[in-house]
Amino acid sequence: MITSLVFFVFAAMETIHGRAGDASANFEIAVFLLIAGGLLLWRARWSAKRAVRLASAGTSTAGVVAGMAKTWFQGWGDDGPPLYALRFTYHDQHGRAHRGKALCAQTDAFQWRTGDRGLVRYDLEHPGRSVWIGQGLQHNAAREAGLQPASERRAPSPAAEIAQPLPGRLVARSSYLRSAVLPVVLGILLGLLALVLRSNPNASVAVEIPLLVLSLAHLLSGVTGIVQGVRQVRSWSRLLRDGALAEATVTAVGEQARFFFRPMPNAVMMTSWTIEYRYSDGSGRSRHGTSDVTRSEAVALRPGDTVAIKYDRDAPAHGRPEEASVWIGKLADRPSPPNGSSY
Repeated sequence: MITSLVFFVFAAMETIHGRAGDASANFEIAVFLLIAGGLLLWRARWSAKRAVRLASAGTSTAGVVAGMAKTWFQGWGDDGPPLYALRFTYHDQHGRAHRGKALCAQTDAFQWRTGDRGLVRYDLEHPGRSVWIGQGLQHNAAREAGLQPASERRAPSPAAEIAQPLPGRLVARSSYLRSAVLPVVLGILLGLLALVLRSNPNASVAVEIPLLVLSLAHLLSGVTGIVQGVRQVRSWSRLLRDGALAEATVTAVGEQARFFFRPMPNAVMMTSWTIEYRYSDGSGRSRHGTSDVTRSEAVALRPGDTVAIKYDRDAPAHGRPEEASVWIGKLADRPSPPNGSSY
């Protein structure tokens, strides 16, 4: 509908200049877009009203998560976290199977694993229409139990048998090092372009100087990221060598976006994954930790999973959580909920 306004303006301009044919064509396009946009808005409003009605008055049944994937539209930055389509199956009152889809934020979608059961409400007259309620972790006793901080004094623990990540894996986890690649590559390319222009006697100095400045700025940004990443990897290596081993419980799995060259319209976005977890130190105090992870590691984790970590015994309990511990690897999935407990 907003686009239709642009064509209305074009139609008005063509009319002013006496080009009736072009004005008519732009007017027809504007009317078509206006009608199409209005129909889409009406359908979205109708779907939203139906979802609200089903959520409050629909027939309840158990749904099973069948999978999830990113949606084609992603609301990064000011528009919110990335959106995922959570797909589920359920059976109506006659035992017939149906499929449904719920759009939710990535952090909400990652509270569920394929095969988990959650509350679904559907329309008795049209069983194919449904809405995912789920209820979340707070209504699941089995998951609540799994979210309690794991104690390192539980013995014997499988954490002692898990292999520690190699230096290459630590480098792959570091968001600083991954983010430094793009500025360094752009800095080198811009620097080479400036050198090529400098060798051309007809090139303007007014073009060469901005290119060199941009090249140095990108290289400086990349080098800063590399220094921070190297410091981070060294800190993780020290914790792996000298830290105390413990089990932790994952509390959140999140995907963040980092934009380069904002607020320019051609800003480049890079994503990184982090996990948050809780663990108990040697004194029995509950601590909070956070760590960068690769995408392949993150998609296999859910809140409630048990992971192995190493932490700094001498770090203050309320210090920076990303520096006091390091994540080693996954030990076990969260406890499976008994039938019916998820709703």
